Amino acid sequence: MAKITRVERTNRLGRAITVHSGKKKLFKVGVPPEGNVARFVCRQVPAASGGGTAVDFVVDLLERFSVIGMSFDANLESIDALPADIENIRVFPQKSASAGNTVTDYVTGKEGYSYRNGEGTQSVPVRELYLLLSPSNTLTDTLWDVTLVVETEYAT
Repeated sequence: MAKITRVERTNRLGRAITVHSGKKKLFKVGVPPEGNVARFVCRQVPAASGGGTAVDFVVDLLERFSVIGMSFDANLESIDALPADIENIRVFPQKSASAGNTVTDYVTGKEGYSYRNGEGTQSVPVRELYLLLSPSNTLTDTLWDVTLVVETEYAT
C-alpha cells in the first residue's frame, strides 16, 4: 500500500499575493506533479489588515499555463484571451465569491479533485499548479490568502 503524503501550501503561499486595481494575476503554486486537492480556501485579506476594498472575485486552479499565453506574476488587463476549452485544464470548476466572502472547498479521502501537471512528463515532472485570481472592479490593490492542501502518493 502506497503512503499518502499531505502537502499544504498556506498563508499567502509563502508570500503576499497582491493584485493591482482592475487586473488579474497568475501564480505558480508548488505542489507534487500529481495528486488530489483535499482542501482549497481563498479569501481577500480584510481591509483593516491591508487587503484593500472588498470585491467580488473568481479563482481558477489550472494544470497547465502554456495554452493560455500568460506570464506569471504579471498584472493582466483582462482574461478575455483565455481559450474556450479552459475547462480541459481546470483542476476543479471555477469558484467565485461575493465581496467579503471566502471560497472554501473541503474534500476528504481520495475523492478529492485529482490533477496531473500538464507541462511536465513522467521522466521530467513539473511540480506546480497555476492559480488565476480575478477580482472584479477593484479600485485599489488587493491582498489575498490562499490555502491549498494536496494528498499524493508521489514521492515528494
